[in-house]
Amino acid sequence: MNFLQSMFKSRYGVGHSVQYLRKIWNNGLIASLKKYRDIQEFKFGTLVGVDKFGNKYYEDKEESYLRDRWVEYADKKNYEASHVPPEWHAWIHRISDAPGSSPEVISLTPKYSRNHRFNPSGTSNAYTPPMYVLNPEYGAKEDPNVFRPKPEDLVSFKRD
Repeated sequence: MNFLQSMFKSRYGVGHSVQYLRKIWNNGLIASLKKYRDIQEFKFGTLVGVDKFGNKYYEDKEESYLRDRWVEYADKKNYEASHVPPEWHAWIHRISDAPGSSPEVISLTPKYSRNHRFNPSGTSNAYTPPMYVLNPEYGAKEDPNVFRPKPEDLVSFKRD
C-alpha cells in the first residue's frame, strides 16, 4: 500500500474529511450548519434517547473512542454539566452501557432519591447566608443577636 492509499484510509487524513463531507451531504447543508452553530462541531450519530429535561443523547460508533457519545442540551444558550441527570451521566461517561431511559437503569434508581436539580451557582437562585452582604434580605430586619451601638450612646473623648 503506497503513501496516498494509507493517507486516504487514515483516521485524520483525506478519508476522514471525505467521511465528514459525505455525512454533511446526507444530513443536508443547512441542518449540518445549524448543528455546527449549536455545538461547534460536525457530529452525526443515532439518537439514543431523550431525558425528562429535553436533552438529546447521541452515539456514533464510527467516531473515535471517548468521543462517540455526546449530549445536545435542550437550552442551547445556557447549559452546563449539571443539566445531565445521574442515569444519563453513567451512560455518557461509560460507567454503564445501558442508556438512561432503559428499564434496567430505571429499575436500579432508588425510590427514595430526590428529583435532579440543576446547579444554581452564579444565578439569582444561588444560596447566600442570612447575614451576607449580597443577600437581598441583608439589613431588612434588625437582628437581636447583633450589637449595634446608637450614636448617643457613644462617649466622646476629649484631650486636654
